[in-house]
Amino acid sequence: MPHAPFDRRYIWVACAMALGAGFAIAGHLSFILGFSFAPGPGFTSFVQTHGHVQLVGWAGLLIMGISMHVMPRMAGVPLAHPQWRSRILWLMTWGLGLRIAGHSLAAYLPRSTGLEIVLGAVVLSGVLELIGIGLYIGLMRRTIGGVPGEQLRPALQPILPYMQSMMLGWVLYAGLNLALLTAMAWQRQIAAPALWNDFAVRCFVGLVLLPVTFAFSMRFLPLYLRLAAPAWPVHRVAYVYLLGWGVEVIALMPPVQTLMPQGSEILMQAGRMFKGMGILWFVWRLGVFARGYLAWLAPASSRRSRPPRQTKGAGETFGAFEGLIVSAYIWLVVAVGCELWSSLMGLTGWGASISHDAIRHLYLMGFVTLLILGVGVRMLPGLMHVRRVANPGLVSVTLWLGNAAVVGRVVLVGLPGSMWQGLPLWAVQGARMAFAWSGILGLAAVCFLALNLWQTAKMAPAEPASAPAPAPE
Repeated sequence: MPHAPFDRRYIWVACAMALGAGFAIAGHLSFILGFSFAPGPGFTSFVQTHGHVQLVGWAGLLIMGISMHVMPRMAGVPLAHPQWRSRILWLMTWGLGLRIAGHSLAAYLPRSTGLEIVLGAVVLSGVLELIGIGLYIGLMRRTIGGVPGEQLRPALQPILPYMQSMMLGWVLYAGLNLALLTAMAWQRQIAAPALWNDFAVRCFVGLVLLPVTFAFSMRFLPLYLRLAAPAWPVHRVAYVYLLGWGVEVIALMPPVQTLMPQGSEILMQAGRMFKGMGILWFVWRLGVFARGYLAWLAPASSRRSRPPRQTKGAGETFGAFEGLIVSAYIWLVVAVGCELWSSLMGLTGWGASISHDAIRHLYLMGFVTLLILGVGVRMLPGLMHVRRVANPGLVSVTLWLGNAAVVGRVVLVGLPGSMWQGLPLWAVQGARMAFAWSGILGLAAVCFLALNLWQTAKMAPAEPASAPAPAPE
């Protein structure tokens, strides 16, 4: 069956977005806050731009590019319209570019015609992204949706709930993003409404990023880490997670919080705990920790049927990618533990909760980004028809930089303020210094990943002059 070749441009644009805006803005903001400089008038707009680029430009574009390559192969059908990939990438790149330039500049313009033009460009960015996301969802549905359920390959059937969640999350986030940008421009503000923006981010993280990482983990980690193949009810874990997330996010909607402030708080904490238990169930059954010193965390069935570990040659070929993947899942467990603790404190009224900002970065920087760094150096060379990564040593550097960035980013803001009061001054100053440099360390980690992949791409054989013919409509 003819399949379209992998479109490498999604990798390069995603890395460019991360290095040029996402992690670059993070490094700027963390440096300012860590060394107590004045934030400046564009602080809020920078925060929202950073978050949007990291979600859509960094992780989102990688999800698009990889899913359009591997999902048709899992389903056993060709990509319906390979030519749409260029249109999707063009729309997303211009949309993100307008958002970065316009939203960053808006805070420094006087409230005149110039501001209105810039805000109009920001709204246009939301329109372009909505169209691009709509084409992407349409392409995926036309590719996979035409296959009857009983004819779906076993590789795709268990992860369908996760992929359906992803499609819903993309559409919901794109619509909310455009609505928020329109409201911001209409009111001539430099930032979108904070509560609704936070709600939109939660939708993307909960419906897109985490389900996709779970789905890809089930399909590829048994191969990359030599784990036992999933023989457990994968779809049930998805339903438990999505039910808990749905209860949590409904309770967080601003109208619900206004109508029932106390009831929404209880509902939110209960949903969060249910969601966290679903994630821990997934991690336990996946068996990522059924290796080395953490083997006692895996279910007994995984320990009995687990194949032998990879030989040393895998590390020599792809570097310390295993360490990045295991680190990502350690941070995921830490994030869930912090969230469960905060929910328990909220329900009991003790109040010693952990900052939501720290928990969010545990999920996004600790889990999602480190997983991209690890799986990226293992998967993407193969998609480019290369049997090894160009520089395995750089993967070890990425491992240390990425984990150091996570520690520096979350320790200062994650621990309750009362704990810092009893610590010596040098510890507090060290935590502030680590926070200040955390963004730079994350930027360096992604820079080494991009450099490694770029060198790897040069080792790839020449692509065929013509791609396979697209499937008929």
